[in-house]
Amino acid sequence: MSEDSASMKKFYGHRRTLDLDRFFIAALDKYKAATGYGDTYAIFNILNEYLHEHGFMDKEAYEYHKKKYGVTLVEEAKRMLQIEEAQKKAELQQQKPVVVLKPKPRPDYSKMSLGELERRLQHLKDIGETTETQFVAYEIKKRLAEKGVS
Repeated sequence: MSEDSASMKKFYGHRRTLDLDRFFIAALDKYKAATGYGDTYAIFNILNEYLHEHGFMDKEAYEYHKKKYGVTLVEEAKRMLQIEEAQKKAELQQQKPVVVLKPKPRPDYSKMSLGELERRLQHLKDIGETTETQFVAYEIKKRLAEKGVS
């Protein structure tokens, strides 16, 4: 590892690990249930209250931490949902509107002469139309069958 990459490592010295016994865990679970805080916020709030009450933290720092860590899990979840909804709404507003094309009305083939139907069929084949070509071909076949031509 080079000196540059070693000096660029992020500092995590402010992190602490707590090994809580079952009594602390039970008490902390009760506190979390009563307040609605998650694990970390519950511990931060207990610490914040204690340090302020015993004069180890000034009022400004106490109020800052109380505001920062005084958010319950439900409030945090609602806030996250609001952010997600706002992001989705912004994405939808940026998208181009969807244009729905209405299909053109199909001509009434029963009113066309056999010659018109044959010209129409050739035109549809020339432009690569497949669906309407089948309708016209069916009408021609039906007319020829009526005349007795196979």
